[in-house]
Amino acid sequence: MDKEKQRIIGMINELITFLLNNKTSSIHINVKENDRETKISICCNINDAKVLKDLKNKIMSDRSEEVEELYWELLGDTNENDDLYILGSMIDKSNIKYTETNMMKIILIRKKEHKSN
Repeated sequence: MDKEKQRIIGMINELITFLLNNKTSSIHINVKENDRETKISICCNINDAKVLKDLKNKIMSDRSEEVEELYWELLGDTNENDDLYILGSMIDKSNIKYTETNMMKIILIRKKEHKSN
């Protein structure tokens, strides 16, 4: 399996670990890949909006190839919430929404060819 697919799997594992540890339910995952990017969409029910804030604070960062290259293999292997910071360094765009019906939707986009700003 190539390194890019392994990284996508690690990102998904990290998110699922976080969501399950925070008592979410009805988790649905969709992964779409094309020539330019991989888009990961996750929908779930949450009972505590604090989970949303925690997730946003940890993954809303700029992509950093240096951090990604050094630490990506740690994703999903531990129960440390700090691994979400690594996840944040691996994505180009993220969007997290919360509805009145306790539904959270997470969208992560990872470009195939990252261009540093």
